[in-house]
Parts: sequence; structure tokens; C-alpha cells
Amino acid sequence: MQHASQRIAKRYAKALFELKEPSHFDATSQALNAIADAYEGHHELQVLLDNPSVPSRVRKEVVIDLISRIAPHDAQIHTFFALIFENGRIGVSRAIAHEFNKLVDEFRRSLSFEAVTSTALSPDEQHSILATLQQKLGREVTVEWKVNPTLLGGMQLRMGDRLLDGSVEGQLRKLYSAMLTEHAI
Repeated sequence: MQHASQRIAKRYAKALFELKEPSHFDATSQALNAIADAYEGHHELQVLLDNPSVPSRVRKEVVIDLISRIAPHDAQIHTFFALIFENGRIGVSRAIAHEFNKLVDEFRRSLSFEAVTSTALSPDEQHSILATLQQKLGREVTVEWKVNPTLLGGMQLRMGDRLLDGSVEGQLRKLYSAMLTEHAI
């Protein structure tokens, strides 16, 4: 199911990306994120929009009102989200925002990473890691910070399908693998 949702999100994001001028990428990204935040952050809104017993006309009016508040002067965003709602895809709005941001980053030749740590990092720690990445890579870098309390320590850094695993668990796995390889020879 997740792969299907991701494919759907990529298609919608690509269509919107191709409609927008580069000078409007930031505003579009902010609108997409704000709409996804509103949907994900308000359980009552999710229940209303996902409830087939509420007339479609009423649910569409709610979506249009929400979009009007977030992006009052962007007719393309209005049309885009009306279409997403009509096609029953409002639940993938976060994935669409994520895929759109990836396309913008690729366009701007910046790199996007997802950093996962066991505890939230301070803004200074985040800034230090971001500055180090930018210096080492010589490119603009954006990082989406996530917390996974089950991580023993360290950090996992993901870019696309590549994972740099600096977590304690990852280091132990490498050590175990090396020990097995050494004894196999």
C-alpha cells in the first residue's frame, strides 16, 4: 500500500512541479506543507474529510475553505487540491508535499537528507551537522530531522535509498558481520 501511495504522490507532485514557475516553488512548498499539517494535525478534520456519510459537497467546501485560508491567491493550488479531494487522495497530501520538495531540491541541485536520532537535537547541534554536510558535499543541503527513541544512540542519515548508519546498532551490526567474515575465511 505504501508503494502505491508513494507512486501516486510522485505523480501528483510532478504534475504540480511542472505547472509552477521556479519563483513560486517556495510558496507552493509552504502551502503543501501547511495543508498536510492541517490535515494531519486535526483529527476532527481527518474524520470529516474521510467520512463518506458526510455529503461530498460539504467535504469539498471544507477543503476549499482550508485552501483559501492557506493559499488565498494561488488558483493552481485551489484547483490542485480540489482535484486531489475529488480523487480521494487528500490522505497522501504529506507524501505529495515531500515528493514536491524533493523535485524542487533536485531542480536546485541541493541534497535532501533525513536524519534520525534517538533524542531530539538542539538547534545548535542541527546547525552544526547541517554546516558539516554542506562543507563536505560542497552543495546546499536540507535535513528533515526525526526522532526514533528505539535507536540506541548515534544517527542514521538517509538520502534517497542510501543509508549512512552511524547508530550504535549499525556499528554493532558491522562489527558482527566483520567477525563472521573473518572466521569464515
